[in-house]
Amino acid sequence: MKLNFLIAIFFLSNTIISQSSNNVVLNFSNIKNNKGYLRIGLYKDDFSFKKKNPFSTKSFKKENIIDGKLSFNMSLKSGIYGIAFLDDENENGEMFKNEIFYSQINFSSNSVMIFDSITNNKNWKTVDDVVMGGISSSKFFLNEKGNAVFKGNVSTQNNGGFSSVRNTLSTFNIKKFTCFVIRLKGDGKNYQFRVKSSKYDYHSFKYVFSTNSNWQEIVIPFENLEPSYRGRKLDMPNFSNEFLEEVGFLISNKKEEKFELEINYIKLK
Repeated sequence: MKLNFLIAIFFLSNTIISQSSNNVVLNFSNIKNNKGYLRIGLYKDDFSFKKKNPFSTKSFKKENIIDGKLSFNMSLKSGIYGIAFLDDENENGEMFKNEIFYSQINFSSNSVMIFDSITNNKNWKTVDDVVMGGISSSKFFLNEKGNAVFKGNVSTQNNGGFSSVRNTLSTFNIKKFTCFVIRLKGDGKNYQFRVKSSKYDYHSFKYVFSTNSNWQEIVIPFENLEPSYRGRKLDMPNFSNEFLEEVGFLISNKKEEKFELEINYIKLK
């Protein structure tokens, strides 16, 4: 099978065209020829993908494609799916993992998951005050339940005093949403939730919240995220609902302390 993979794929949260019917629009472009089929497979999880067991498949004869473009609707229940695309020029229908594009997508009628045990869990990076000469330390991992754990020790020695973790995302267009919703369990300490519109911005937008030893669902309206740089509030507007490229957490309570924060999910709503 010859694989022509000259397809530009666009799938974002704003492809939801009808919240009541749960329709999603997928757009393909730059399809270079009309030979064979374009095939799509939907998977419920990584395991079903590895077993080549999609719960739904669609095939489109490329001779019916006009100007190298194809759009179609899919009706999905709210959830997280794996989606595979294959340009099957030789018409043998094989969909092997090393020959296709596979990605996980999130779909919900009124919210989008930007982090959970499946979604965006690989690009987290801890940043502690060692970048400024301090000795605080932290780590980030997924526990046996699939929840994220951010834990460590904050030290105020050598003018230090903070630990943080951040996740750089693909650009999210968030104009349809108004808040973040986070389900987490803490340790009685205060933390900051921090976001960036662009990963290249020097400043972040932060929201300070308190925790306890129970699971909490924290709702953070966009307008409550304040611009901050190195602990200073900046003279600029609060976070707007346009774009999102980074989320993270920071602890900096101006004292020596051990900490542990467990995160079940972060979503836009």
